[in-house]
Amino acid sequence: ITFSPVDNTMYACWDNISPNTSKLLTINRATGAATTVGTMLTNSPDFNTLDFHPGTGQLWSLGAPRGGPDDKEYFAFTVNPLTGAATQIVAVTPAGANALNVGVGASGFDTDGTLYIAHGDGQGPSGPPAATHNPHVLLAFNDVATGVYRVVNYLSGIPSNWFIAGL
Repeated sequence: ITFSPVDNTMYACWDNISPNTSKLLTINRATGAATTVGTMLTNSPDFNTLDFHPGTGQLWSLGAPRGGPDDKEYFAFTVNPLTGAATQIVAVTPAGANALNVGVGASGFDTDGTLYIAHGDGQGPSGPPAATHNPHVLLAFNDVATGVYRVVNYLSGIPSNWFIAGL
């Protein structure tokens, strides 16, 4: 869920496995009623995040294709809030040795436009030795349009089998 910086409209994305489509929704906060804005993509990835950039107002989403050999590779998409159409911009890649291989659970832009991602679903990227490995990681994209992220740090105090769902 995210809110438009222009008119405070609440947006959410909905993925349906069969048929394989993703929809952009608006949600009425008074009634809870969801209204479909439009189809983000057909034969679509799982869209895991939805955030407005604070400087540009552009709506962004990260998604991973369903099934196949690349189902752990993520892509950054822009989303048109008027039509719901998503446009793939770039593959997400690490700025270093760690790979974003599973579990984008939550995201949020800070006021400077850095997109932070809470990553982890009990597996996480390569990191400290297994005996001390915490699978939850905070990642940052200084410019999400480049697709290049950096590992900020490993998150502590979160059980390894918990999924981070909001930032």
